[in-house]
Amino acid sequence: MTITESGYDLDMNNVDIQHDISNSDKLRTVFGFIVHGLDARRRANRKPFTVMSCDNVQQNGEVTKKCILQFAKSLNN
Repeated sequence: MTITESGYDLDMNNVDIQHDISNSDKLRTVFGFIVHGLDARRRANRKPFTVMSCDNVQQNGEVTKKCILQFAKSLNN
């Protein structure tokens, strides 16, 4: 997946983000797909998949990690 730089601005109040936090079907955001996909593999006792950012964003790996962890933590609240 390719995300524009503005796509890494994870607004937890965004309606699509809120939808993906509340629903694991008909996901609307890339972070919803990634986090729910990782969770489904975990529940199925499967190994996780690699998430690698190839976007032209400074510190792209760290930015991706931050967004994924922020989204994942919101599922546990």
